[in-house]
Amino acid sequence: MKNNRIQPWGQRPWEKNPWGINPWEKDTEETYHAHKNKKKKKKHFRLRTLIFKRRYIFTDNVHPRKGILSFILGVIAAVALIMCVKAAFDAGGVANIKYGVATLLAFGYSIAGLVLGILAMKQKKIFKIFPGLGIIINTLNILTVIFLTVMGSI
Repeated sequence: MKNNRIQPWGQRPWEKNPWGINPWEKDTEETYHAHKNKKKKKKHFRLRTLIFKRRYIFTDNVHPRKGILSFILGVIAAVALIMCVKAAFDAGGVANIKYGVATLLAFGYSIAGLVLGILAMKQKKIFKIFPGLGIIINTLNILTVIFLTVMGSI
């Protein structure tokens, strides 16, 4: 059986002749360099593939619910603290009692979020992004409340 594969120099192996001329084929150099002259297919930018990129995950790891809750509590407490500080600043440094209560609640949320984040970090076979972010945000919230309390008492 004959091999139908075309060699890079444009001739089939059984049609080789010692003079290098093949009257049945086109120009051998054109055949050899045909792949260089091809236009490359242009890739289209698709927003859908950018957003919904398919990724295969070969792991049993999951995002722990305690870690996600820790992150959410940290964000809620951070927003509450920022709003309380802004409202006290707009009032000229004299804050209402409701801003103090909101700060105390934010402090409680931060402690609960920190505990949940630490408990989530101790679990096995998890992704550690949410517990890590929860621990960082809640620690910053607690330090902010302590800083504001110390600066307010001076």
